Amino acid sequence: MNKINYVVGNAALCTEGDEKTGLILHVVDNTGAWSGTEIASALDAVSCYPRYIYRRLTRYRSPDCLLGKISACNLYRSGQTRDPMITKFVHVAHLFARDGVHHSFRYGYFHQALEIVSRRYSRSYAIHMPRIKYGVAGNSWDIIENIIQDALVDTGFTVYVYDRPKDSFKDFQDRLEGESNEPYHFTNSE
Repeated sequence: MNKINYVVGNAALCTEGDEKTGLILHVVDNTGAWSGTEIASALDAVSCYPRYIYRRLTRYRSPDCLLGKISACNLYRSGQTRDPMITKFVHVAHLFARDGVHHSFRYGYFHQALEIVSRRYSRSYAIHMPRIKYGVAGNSWDIIENIIQDALVDTGFTVYVYDRPKDSFKDFQDRLEGESNEPYHFTNSE
């Protein structure tokens, strides 16, 4: 039986595994509030394109941003300079599993979204995700872990769950920005 791989690092960099393709899972709410979570900040440090796609979906009330659904995009906009630290072809999947701005995480919607990931993506994709904040609103990591195991690992995906490095995330983000070229800033003219 396969297990979830727990690693220390930044899920936005997809550094673990030998797979050529990666899928970053990002749990989001259905309101368009790009929160200051570590994964949101890490994605922004690499590329602003996933935030742009997420906000556009929620602004125009796309059916893809209903609870239990996913919306996926490339990590980079076409033609955007890639961060040299990222060597894989990477997609970001926004999982709509939080209801409202108070970030009420819903297990059922999370499970539905992971089942969509399982149906939509090839097993050649390695799944990269941060450890979801389980202390908020009484969520249990044991339940979240079982959902990931059932929906992804047991269906053949390799899953890496990232815990943040011991140093503060701000220091980690500063190091990331210092090692790469000037980050690309996507501007929305709308």
